[in-house]
Amino acid sequence: MKIPAVRTSRHARVVILGVLLLAGLFSGVHAFASRPDLDLDADATAEFQGVTFGAPPPFGGGIFASFQAITTRYPTNAITSPLSVGAVVGPDTGWGDSISATGLIGLRFQGRRGVHYGWTELTNPLFQGRPSFVSGGWPSRVFYNPDPGQPISAGDTTIRLRAEVDPGTGQFRLFMNCDAVSFPSGLAIQSRPALGAGTWTQVTRIFNGFTATLPVDSASKLFRVVQ
Repeated sequence: MKIPAVRTSRHARVVILGVLLLAGLFSGVHAFASRPDLDLDADATAEFQGVTFGAPPPFGGGIFASFQAITTRYPTNAITSPLSVGAVVGPDTGWGDSISATGLIGLRFQGRRGVHYGWTELTNPLFQGRPSFVSGGWPSRVFYNPDPGQPISAGDTTIRLRAEVDPGTGQFRLFMNCDAVSFPSGLAIQSRPALGAGTWTQVTRIFNGFTATLPVDSASKLFRVVQ
């Protein structure tokens, strides 16, 4: 009588595990339904977008299909085919409008201060690959050269900062040349009152986006961004 009870228990565990795996699969597919737009210079207008299409049965929902440059406002926005690590992204790069492959992709976009060059890494997080009906990839790392007209190497992860004060709100915006999502734990913004020795205090931590709005007061402060 004890043996059937053990078998039933094992069967129950298998059923539960199967439900969890199925739920995880649909959860992963659902993640592709959100279109990842990129607003690199944080001007509230995306320069690039991910395009989704309906998935065949039994999955349903949207599946990531391609990554495209938005050219309705700035025709100069463009992307490249996959590049090798260290490849120069600049004026002489071969440019196009859309890509449906994974890897390092060059970016060219019209910012508020001119044309910038950058790169993104398109990856596919679904079981380290993708089903046969899924193309394209997900922007997992994004960097660009903040100096207009200057090239950048694909894979260059140098962080550079600039700030703009908003007198009307008493705050300023800290702009970064990378998306905080590029780092597993996001980016921490820290401050301290003066140069030299001293303790850095964390102001906030951001996990996505290229900018952060910070409060200011009459005291002078230094800010830095660290992983």
